[in-house]
Amino acid sequence: MAQDVFFIDQTLREAALLGPAAVRAILKEMKHFRFSLMDVPAALGKVLPLRTQPELFRVVLPLEKNRAAEAAQLGFQQVLFSCSLQQGLPAQTIEVLQEVKAQKMRATLLVEDASLASKLLWQAVLPMLCAAGLERLAFKDTAGILQPLRLQEHLDLLQRQWPQLELEFHGSNEKQLATANAWAAWRAGVRRLAVAVGGKNNSAPWEEVLLLLRQKGEAPLTVPVNMAQRSRWLLQLVGEQTAANKAVIGENIFAHESGLHVAGVAKDAALYEAFPPELVGLERKIVLGKHSGATSLRVKLKALGLPFPS
Repeated sequence: MAQDVFFIDQTLREAALLGPAAVRAILKEMKHFRFSLMDVPAALGKVLPLRTQPELFRVVLPLEKNRAAEAAQLGFQQVLFSCSLQQGLPAQTIEVLQEVKAQKMRATLLVEDASLASKLLWQAVLPMLCAAGLERLAFKDTAGILQPLRLQEHLDLLQRQWPQLELEFHGSNEKQLATANAWAAWRAGVRRLAVAVGGKNNSAPWEEVLLLLRQKGEAPLTVPVNMAQRSRWLLQLVGEQTAANKAVIGENIFAHESGLHVAGVAKDAALYEAFPPELVGLERKIVLGKHSGATSLRVKLKALGLPFPS
């Protein structure tokens, strides 16, 4: 049976400098996307609806003492700390985790260089962290070096050795592998996936992961109405422009000029389109240009209600 995905949004993670009005406009638009959780900087604490929806936000903090207490005063109930195993855990890590527990908050430890960690390194640090109360571990491939099959090996190891830890995956799109790796994490049994609209902050593009899981029938996911347009508008609000050929949400991804492509689409759209354009609120476009052939012209004229000259 397909299981639900727990999407953790990273779109606002670096949004500390946005003004209150901009943040409110972004949050209003993001309601349509129905993320399970949103990682946000502490600077947004006074703008977020933490009194009514504290479960929707997780504050991103440095691994330092007293930070959890400050976040709790703002109304946060969840916190995300990050660390590097290669550089060594900070001396205060255990104390920080105990402080979080005392505040009745829930901590997630994000390991930035998890893809470089060996089995021996995990065995050296995880028992200590679990004993301190760690319940959730976020695996991040910051370097973007992992391929899907190798990632599954890492995640399988962690789940076998420490089944009490709830895992989540944070991909890096340095080599355009974040979507494939998010799928690999899903196939490995990880249900918490960090994503961002349009792949902002170098995260796995939410729209790509959603369509991949949905179209392969692996998760009963609902596509928001007019997803492409809403995504482009949201990215504009955070200062990002969307390329016209951006997968899933680009306005020209269903534009066909080549005669061969147009002929194929006319016979069976699935030959060149992974999903119907209407699914994300787009339309198919037949573009006439130097690569067009007679079929392109015939299809275009038909769409315009004009006869094809004999």
